[in-house]
Amino acid sequence: MAHASRLRTLLAALTLTFATPAQAQASDPVFAPGQVWILSYSRAEGQVTRALIVGPLVHKEGGMHFYEQELEGEEQDRLHEFWYDPYDSDTEFISVRQTLENYAADEEAIEECVVLKPGASRIGKVLAGRLSTAGEAPAQAFEAYILKGDTTGLERCTLKRVR
Repeated sequence: MAHASRLRTLLAALTLTFATPAQAQASDPVFAPGQVWILSYSRAEGQVTRALIVGPLVHKEGGMHFYEQELEGEEQDRLHEFWYDPYDSDTEFISVRQTLENYAADEEAIEECVVLKPGASRIGKVLAGRLSTAGEAPAQAFEAYILKGDTTGLERCTLKRVR
């Protein structure tokens, strides 16, 4: 499954550009391996709800933390990515992304929710954010959301830690 994305590159660039030395030692107040988060959003056909699992920490730099969990199945693979970016000259934010690769249909579906100023996580706390299901296309929309609060082109989503 292809892990690299323009958004991931953008998030890393934003983090490294605006990080301060004090943040290099910062811990992640939101995510920890083994947590389970519920991603929810609405569609014309009804509510969509996904359970995502925080995997091991795979990258840490300038206060930014990136976790990844790949779940392999017979008919599909799921990749769960969790990104924490601390407050610096841009807004503190988190990104939760699921990439679903369906072998039978030879399709890839991406759902990503970005939340500004998430604060410390606790079980049951609902965080409101902005969603894209368009894959690579939303990089500029998410950048505008993170830097300016502009929600153009992004739908509503929620994240809730359940474990």
